[in-house]
Formats: sequence, C-alpha cells, structure tokens
Amino acid sequence: MSNYSIKKNVNMSYEKALEKVKDELKKQGIYTELWDLVYNIAYITGADSIEDISLIFSAVKRIENNVDKDENNNIEFKKFKPARKMTINNAFYKPKTHKRVEDLKGEIAGDFVIPYPPGIPLICPGELIEEDHVEYIKELQDENIEILGIKDDKISVLFQY
Repeated sequence: MSNYSIKKNVNMSYEKALEKVKDELKKQGIYTELWDLVYNIAYITGADSIEDISLIFSAVKRIENNVDKDENNNIEFKKFKPARKMTINNAFYKPKTHKRVEDLKGEIAGDFVIPYPPGIPLICPGELIEEDHVEYIKELQDENIEILGIKDDKISVLFQY
C-alpha cells in the first residue's frame, strides 16, 4: 500500500481552533462561503473595497498571532491507496453490515469513509480496509475530526456469508 501525508501543525485542538477562527471572523463582520481550519473561501465582488478585502487578511493574521503556543497538537492528513476488491457500483449494491472501527481489518468497505478536513475519501466502497486505515481512523477520532461514514463508532462493510 502506498501512501503519503501532509502534516499540519495546529497549536490547539482542532475544534478549539475552528471556534477561534469562526469567532474572530464574525467579530469583523466576515462571513465566508466555505471554510475549515485548513482553508477558507471568501467571495469578493465589485462592490467590495480594498479595505473590505484587507479585513479578511487582518483577521487571519490576528488569529495566527493569538494561537495558544502551549498546546501542540499535530493533525496529519494521510492519503492511502487501498487495494480495490470490487467496483464501487458492485460494492454499493451488496448486502452490508456494520462493524466497530477496531474490528475492520480485512473487511471490504460498504460505504465511503471521509475525514473532514480534508474532505477526500479515505476509503471507498469495494476497497480493502487495512490496519493502517484502522490506526489512522482512531488518530482522527482522538483529534475529534469529523469522519463521514462512521456512525456510533461503526462503519458499513460488505456482509460476508
């Protein structure tokens, strides 16, 4: 299995950092279209002035300068290339069951597993779930990263007769 990772140093918990960003931007009357700790999308129009645009940069700079330096958490976003056991279409229509995260090794995914951020599927239906996936999912859960495809600490896998 080949994989790579992007390490993003975040000097506080993910949830706390998100709240700080959100609060700071709102204080400045800045409401962005789509944002997260790693990115922020703000639309500008012809009606926006240079001062309006400068407010965004100033708010981000203040957030960066006010980060609590005593807390040092690292969020590592990884991408894997799992073994595909069947097509997404075939896996999607197969009977499924749900298993706890710690019991997933060797199972075939029945649904997408998508950590957010970065919002890129970690595992797709029909892919083999390996120990590296299980360990990474646990790391993300420990950091309170939202993971689409996990409900009640269980993931949809193909029913094995």
